[in-house]
Amino acid sequence: MVARRKKYDPADPEAVAARNRVHTIIDSIGSEDIVATIKKAPSLRGMFMGYVAEEMFEKYVLQNYEFIQSEDIETHDDHDRRLNKSDRTIRFRGRFYSVQLKSVQTNSIKRNLETGLLQADVQNDASDARTVHLPNGSSLITTSM
Repeated sequence: MVARRKKYDPADPEAVAARNRVHTIIDSIGSEDIVATIKKAPSLRGMFMGYVAEEMFEKYVLQNYEFIQSEDIETHDDHDRRLNKSDRTIRFRGRFYSVQLKSVQTNSIKRNLETGLLQADVQNDASDARTVHLPNGSSLITTSM
């Protein structure tokens, strides 16, 4: 068997320096410019609000449930969802609770003229389907139909 030669080196000093420069660039952008950009771009707004929602959820849980500590909350790598597709996992009394946060698609907010209530769309496309094995031995696929 022929050994494969590595094609990329993420630890290369120039590569590391280039990645670190991104933080310097971000630090140089004024907050007014960041806010204006977020407001103008619906896709960016949705992504930004999703990440903010995750942080605010964690902050809320820690402030309002004194029996949950920061070490009881796990944040998952959103670029690698093979093992865990949750936004947060909370450990409580030896059990694990997975939380998936959803945000409202703001351009979809409208008044329902029949009920008088505001309503909006939430993207939940079931793209992360999986098989759940139940205690009775049966299985269930979580994809929406």
